[in-house]
Amino acid sequence: MNLFYVSIPNDYPHPNSHYKNSILGCLTYNREPLKDVIHINDLTGLWGFGQGLVNDREYNKINIGDVIFFRINTHVDGKKYQAFDGFGFISDKLSDYSIAKKVWGEDTYGEHLLVIDRYYRFYEPFLLSVNKDIVANIDGVPKEIWHKQYNMFRQWNMPEGTAKRLIDYFINEKFSINLYDKDKKFSAESDDAYSATLGNADQETETVVKQKKRKGQAKFRRDLLSLTNECEICGVNDEKLLIAGHIKSWEDSDNRERLDTNNGLVLCAIHDKLFDKGLISFSNDGNIKISPDLSKKNKDILRLSSKISIKLNARKKQYMKYHRNNYGYGED
Repeated sequence: MNLFYVSIPNDYPHPNSHYKNSILGCLTYNREPLKDVIHINDLTGLWGFGQGLVNDREYNKINIGDVIFFRINTHVDGKKYQAFDGFGFISDKLSDYSIAKKVWGEDTYGEHLLVIDRYYRFYEPFLLSVNKDIVANIDGVPKEIWHKQYNMFRQWNMPEGTAKRLIDYFINEKFSINLYDKDKKFSAESDDAYSATLGNADQETETVVKQKKRKGQAKFRRDLLSLTNECEICGVNDEKLLIAGHIKSWEDSDNRERLDTNNGLVLCAIHDKLFDKGLISFSNDGNIKISPDLSKKNKDILRLSSKISIKLNARKKQYMKYHRNNYGYGED
């Protein structure tokens, strides 16, 4: 997963009309729903880039599943800051001048279109820099990744593990909302999702949330459990306690990889969670790698030791290499 950004010309809180319409509102320039133009789903944003060698080169670097941030200018206490207004997940790339014409009233951007199926907007702009002095700060994220120049469009140079930690931080903290699904402000795994209901006994505690169904997930589980019916780490063999998880995540995998059993591990719920969060991984030899973020006490409680190993075939090793790199473990 790579992270990119584009700048929005007008100062906050009055972003330019393209951003306000096709990203924030999922609308065309004449206020028609985008879904009626691109025919993908009910809640989809669209962004486009003009022609030119620089844009051609940068656009070709973008992959489905990457994340694009929108950079703005904002004023705080009389000072002008560079800031991020929000970020979206890229679900498709299109080249269609007729769509650009319908969406923005001009076909300038028709060759380079990005479809965004989730968009998180910060409650307040996330401040990056003032007079090129960095003010952004998140624990564990290197200073050098933050914006300090004015180039229109560039790819952030960071390890994939850092990129994922950054996105997880922005999604799970209480300063962003998924505009395309306002009922689901936070990660489903975050305790913060329930904090708003505390202290109000009359408040609704249930809501209907539309979710995408993962086609093939059931078959993937059946196929994986047919190969092994116990946790590959601890040996728990009650199917009700087992999870058929992906080594390379569903979100980062293409359609073939999502259904490839070589891209799967059978783990109990606890070990699956550790692996999914990148707190453990495995070397090419199948030996466990344990994150330094886990304390000795928790490693002892979870009975994690350097003696743990699993079997990896050649294809699984490729997926596991991706997992290691994604969480900063290095090549092996």
